[in-house]
Amino acid sequence: MTVQLDFIGASGVAYRYVAREGQRVSPSGGNFVFVRETPEGMAVIYVGEAESLSALDEAPWAEAQSRFGATHAFVRLNVTAAIRRSERNDLLAAYDPPLNAVYRDATERGSDPAPDARQG
Repeated sequence: MTVQLDFIGASGVAYRYVAREGQRVSPSGGNFVFVRETPEGMAVIYVGEAESLSALDEAPWAEAQSRFGATHAFVRLNVTAAIRRSERNDLLAAYDPPLNAVYRDATERGSDPAPDARQG
């Protein structure tokens, strides 16, 4: 059974994501969310978007796991770049994920935290 989860943006729009669960993902563009499972539910750790979800392995998954205890990756196909960015920004505004904040703070200080993290 495929696990699906709705993430609600600051706008109130619900975005339905599918758990990655180790399988290959589509080379199509899309959004992704890393979460940590808690007794209260899923805590959002990182929100990103990519031109190809097959590049998800290059995303900051290892850091999300080691620094923030991420346990699951969820994906959502979204071919149009402008729509991907809009969705990412809506979710960032709703959740202010801690790993996105780390990258944002590093960028504001003028350092480059990781080449693949600039989208967060």
